[in-house]
Amino acid sequence: MTNSNRRSAKAQRDAKHELERTKRLYESIKVENEKLGRRVEALANRPTHMDLLADFEANFDRALLSIGNESSKSGQSGGEDAAEASSSSSSPTIEDGGIGSSSNDGMMMHTTTTTTTTAGGNTHLLLLDEIDEANSQIAHLEFINSTLQNRFDSLEKSHVTIQKERKSLTDTCAILRLELRGSKSESEKWERECRMALATVEEMRLEVDLATRAAAEANRRASYAELGMTVGGGGGGGGGGGGMGMSSTSARGSGAPTGGNLPDSDYVAGLEAKVAALQEWALASAESKRLTAERCMELEERVRDLEEKARSSEGGGGDGTASNSSSVLAFDNEGCSLSKVDLGDADDSAAGNTLGDSSSGRERKLWTKSASLVVGAGMVGHAILELGSVIVEPSETVILRWKFDITPADLDIDFSVLKGLCEDARTRRGADACLRVRRVTGGGGGDVGGAFARQNACTLVWSNDFSWVRPRTIKWTAEAVAIAWGD
Repeated sequence: MTNSNRRSAKAQRDAKHELERTKRLYESIKVENEKLGRRVEALANRPTHMDLLADFEANFDRALLSIGNESSKSGQSGGEDAAEASSSSSSPTIEDGGIGSSSNDGMMMHTTTTTTTTAGGNTHLLLLDEIDEANSQIAHLEFINSTLQNRFDSLEKSHVTIQKERKSLTDTCAILRLELRGSKSESEKWERECRMALATVEEMRLEVDLATRAAAEANRRASYAELGMTVGGGGGGGGGGGGMGMSSTSARGSGAPTGGNLPDSDYVAGLEAKVAALQEWALASAESKRLTAERCMELEERVRDLEEKARSSEGGGGDGTASNSSSVLAFDNEGCSLSKVDLGDADDSAAGNTLGDSSSGRERKLWTKSASLVVGAGMVGHAILELGSVIVEPSETVILRWKFDITPADLDIDFSVLKGLCEDARTRRGADACLRVRRVTGGGGGDVGGAFARQNACTLVWSNDFSWVRPRTIKWTAEAVAIAWGD
């Protein structure tokens, strides 16, 4: 993103410099064009050769008249020469008709007119050449001007495009910053939750350690008390006093409470409750291990049966193992909770009812599943039920019937039935629920409709996150029943 911003800024600067150079060139060409226009206008306003010829004739006549006047004045003042006299005698005078003087003047005027006409034609040709050259320069400058104008327009368009790209990149950067901020806040939230979970686990561990130490201390004190009672009751009258003194001495030496140092009854009751909770925890763990071992044995037997069926069906080419190979048992990372049970847990009689009861009644059982799981303190257990490859008629509705028992029976747990596959806490939070967080004590049962509306599956959830010490053992059974609504 930084490189793209740098490239866009560099391209924008280059475009700006190019635009400035183009503007300066355009201004210089415009000034040159104005100069050439003024020159063409000056050339166009110059007088033509006819005007120049008329001016020349008028000026020549005046010059001849002035020359004639000067010669006459000089002859009268200085006397008459012989040549002039001869010329005057041989040529007629003005009074006689003025034929000689008139012919001389005509010849001179003809020569002057011819010279003036030739000079005017050359000037006209030069002016035409200059006008053509000026027109060609004007056309060239107009072509350059149009080229520069097109370049200016293209630079304007590229500038607008770069501005749009820069704006889009800025918006993208802002969006990425917002996403980064959201990701950071989300990561901080999960870190806080992880720290809280670690703190909760640490508190539970400390409480279990304290309860274990208190139970050991209570057992030690009880053993000291029983030892003192035994020693005191074994001797005679005087010996009894000695025995009690010995037990008191031994108890005092070992740190057992004597006399006024006896423990409080509430404290002892609390220690007994914690001992009972620890015993229940141990029993639940043992029960979980036993259930796991039994389930493993059942799965091993099923695998052996499937292998035997596969070996027997190799010769006949059948695929009878395909329908039973989808039996899966897994455990969640949150604790010793059953994660998934497929149609392999259904009884063969239930599969028979799938076809046998459809014609005899309005209700037929699709499958039955049952299992057990142990939900530890502060943990959540769940079981995923899939509808599988059963056949459901269009006029039938699938109902889920559930039942479970809690051990110990006086404890409670939060129970939920969610639609679809909800294998983690994130999907469970946003899932649709048929039952949402019902507090059940000892166990319960019921039926719900529409549980398999999503992904042809549903999830049974038992939450024990409100408990810190005592686990719950759950034994549950679930049935999928198809009910026909026809006549």
